[in-house]
Amino acid sequence: MSAGIGFYNPATDTFSLRNTAPPGPVETTFQLPAPGGTAVVGDWNGDGKDDYGVFDRPTATWSLRYGAESGPENAGSFTFGQRGALPVVGDWNGDGRDDIGTYDPATTTWTLRLGASPGLANAGTFKFGMSNSLPVVGDWDGDGKDGIGTYNPAVASWMLRQTATSGGVDAGRFTFGYRGGVPIAGDWNGDGRDGIGVYLPTAAYWALRQTATSGAADAGRFVFGQRRMIPIAGDFKGPLAPANALASIVLPPLNLDLLGLEVRTSPITINVSADRGDGKLLGNLLATTSTLINVKGASSALNNVLDATVDLLNSVDLDLSGVAPGPLDNSTFSATQVLELWVAPVHLDVLGARVDTSPIRVTITAKPGQGRVLGNVVTELANLFNPPLPDRLDIDFVNAKLQQLLDTLNAALPGIAPAPVPDVPVSEGQILNITVPPLNLDLLGLLVKSSPITVNANAAAGDGALLGNVLT
Repeated sequence: MSAGIGFYNPATDTFSLRNTAPPGPVETTFQLPAPGGTAVVGDWNGDGKDDYGVFDRPTATWSLRYGAESGPENAGSFTFGQRGALPVVGDWNGDGRDDIGTYDPATTTWTLRLGASPGLANAGTFKFGMSNSLPVVGDWDGDGKDGIGTYNPAVASWMLRQTATSGGVDAGRFTFGYRGGVPIAGDWNGDGRDGIGVYLPTAAYWALRQTATSGAADAGRFVFGQRRMIPIAGDFKGPLAPANALASIVLPPLNLDLLGLEVRTSPITINVSADRGDGKLLGNLLATTSTLINVKGASSALNNVLDATVDLLNSVDLDLSGVAPGPLDNSTFSATQVLELWVAPVHLDVLGARVDTSPIRVTITAKPGQGRVLGNVVTELANLFNPPLPDRLDIDFVNAKLQQLLDTLNAALPGIAPAPVPDVPVSEGQILNITVPPLNLDLLGLLVKSSPITVNANAAAGDGALLGNVLT
């Protein structure tokens, strides 16, 4: 798959994309309203199609979004890296998902993280390049892992390294482009290796080269876009659906805020296709049925229903009243990642009926703040055993910390009346009595009620009744 190009207008929060590198009209335009003036492009969920984001340099805040559609961030909003630095995106470990980082031109310091999420710089902090240069990232040798580099706009010189690690220049030191240009990288011809390019902001002029080497701009010289924009490049098309695909079902990203506990998923794509042939019973049946039924029309209608359903879920706004003032009502803003779960793509072939799904990313993040009770509670729990810790971590210290959190919860959260639990007389030989109180829930108009549930356990002694004899 070959890379496309585009540009970002920070004044209007607008991305403008073209699916291929040759000059031509803009094919996609959308907005991502978020603080920051630097665009980033990366495959946040590993589905083979690049997503988008904006980086705010003064605060090192990332605002990421799945898909080329207008809307707020839905793939994460968090801080990572050095303030004032430039953002970098690449697949540091070759797992098919893009990671993030920052580069400080003044100190040539790279701060890298595996994943597009808050946390530590677990992919390394090191120096590489020339001061006052601009960072560039690409897969220079086609091994599936991105390397790093710098471009000095004063003299149009490049310094490249095959891996995202500290060390010397091992992928090339050369000149290419124009002074005052901005570097970009992309696989312009689809050979699996990234080429390089330069965007001249004063003229919206692009010069692209098929390989990361010195030489002529053999991938094109042209004017594209507007002047003084932020250039971007990436695989905007993504993998093609199977040639014999019957239906493609897309579940949009979930973006739920449960009182400060954010639950998010990446978009989920399910492709259904049919292979005909001897012994392929279901494939032959599906292929024949598709000629009688408008399968694509039905899948389009289903996608519309899914879009509306997800929009409704994402719009739900929960509130909890009666929280007393204190740390659980108004904590300092931060982002604590609780869970990041990846589900690998599924590829099923049952008698010619094929089902292929995209990878799925699920994240749960605690974000405290006023009224964000669950976010505040989970953040307090995550910070419960922060340093300094005693030399010896014994059960008394653990109990004291847990009691501290419970005291805070009891002081801040509104009281809950005891559940109505009926008295159950204990019979002779009874060893266990558990009663679950009745449920009486109103879930956005869906009423859920149950009667009390009682579980009794009795011990019966006798020959061969091992557990009964022990318990009695």
